[in-house]
Amino acid sequence: MFRLTPERIIKQYTRKRIDRQACKELLISYLERSDREAERIQSIDYMSNFEFTDLQDYEYFEQLFLSDDMLEIRLAAFTILIKNFFHKVMELIKWVLDNDESPDIVAGVLNISLNFDSERIRNLIIEELKTIMNLKIHDYDTHFRAILEHFQKDFTELFVTNQIERLSTEELCQIYLNYKIVIYIKKKFDPWHQLLIEVKEGYVTEFDFEGNSELNWEKLSDITGILHLDHLEILDLKYCYLRDVSEIEKLPLLKILIIMDSLLTEIKGLVKLKNLENLQLVGNQITEISGLDTNHSLEVLNLGNNKISKIKGLENLQNLKYLYLDCNKILEIDGLEHLINLEELNLVSNKIKEVKNLDGLKSLRKISFYENQIQEFPEFSSLENLEEINLGYNQITEIKGVEKIKALTHLSLSDNPIKEMSDLEKVNNILYLSLDGIKLDSATDAYIKELNSKKPNLIIFGT
Repeated sequence: MFRLTPERIIKQYTRKRIDRQACKELLISYLERSDREAERIQSIDYMSNFEFTDLQDYEYFEQLFLSDDMLEIRLAAFTILIKNFFHKVMELIKWVLDNDESPDIVAGVLNISLNFDSERIRNLIIEELKTIMNLKIHDYDTHFRAILEHFQKDFTELFVTNQIERLSTEELCQIYLNYKIVIYIKKKFDPWHQLLIEVKEGYVTEFDFEGNSELNWEKLSDITGILHLDHLEILDLKYCYLRDVSEIEKLPLLKILIIMDSLLTEIKGLVKLKNLENLQLVGNQITEISGLDTNHSLEVLNLGNNKISKIKGLENLQNLKYLYLDCNKILEIDGLEHLINLEELNLVSNKIKEVKNLDGLKSLRKISFYENQIQEFPEFSSLENLEEINLGYNQITEIKGVEKIKALTHLSLSDNPIKEMSDLEKVNNILYLSLDGIKLDSATDAYIKELNSKKPNLIIFGT
């Protein structure tokens, strides 16, 4: 059965089987009646090539812009309006800025409008910023007031220092959009007052939000507008239950990214984040370390409480200083040889039986292997800067060779079945020794008492 589609309507028009008016009417009819999203978009895209002059046309596309459910249709309708009814559409733009809370609509309208009359848009945005500056913060609750104060302070600074005149219209629009986005998210998603922000020169640079399971977010763009905050340097999202953050590549200035207690299964979308220094993806469902090849600036990587079984994918992270892989399923220590600047390594609560392959990590100062399956006290003599060791809750029975760890100040051996220890008195710098949960025999107990007398400044727990 023959089905009329936007493509077929246009073919009829190009073959001169219908005239321009009939073509427009058929496309409008299809747009109103169809529930096929792709073809509705195709229909209005075809209409954008026609000229409209009648007031009735203006009213139709204005209504379509204001009421349609699809973002693409609304913005396409606005494009037709501004192309064909430019002088009339300025009132509509003002109405959008004052009344439409959707960050995607505001962003779309401003981006489209800039191509037609940048100067009028500039004046409009400056007036909007002045209005925001003059809002009476005492009319709002305490938490909303704190958000508003951030923007008012920065906007005032822009005007007082005359920096407002040096900003391009595009920059002014982006600053205004930052405000609209935060206000929208605050109203729509933050009834428990968990949103914290920092603003610098009008741009949101830090966004800290603690969500809950009711939000139903899956991907980053479900946090409406957040991907327009392209000056963000710190993004901290906890308990947001996200499954996919690959869109994070749209925030290229990020230095710190924290997504904790979500549902991520892989690391992706970080290729363009050249400035990323701190990545924390704790409490997700990640099974493999990957996708970090271009993040050469990374200094902190926290992948604790995931489902990782093998250490790999870290070859290009020579600047990494802190690595946290606690509460995973790691069996062996491997893949760390390139981390020459690593200062702290946390492998708590894994399934490691032997500590090895650390000899080249000369910068290590602190390591933690608490709650693994280690049976022998490791050889750490090559780690000349190592100060803190946590080997608690393993299966170590004998402590030997500890005197070779010259910089050692803190040693935790709690909850191990230790039967023998020696040479602790030869560790010159040791200040703290934990023996909690260890049942000492009489000989070892006597040794510890003697050690305490020889080193009166040594704090010993568990005796």
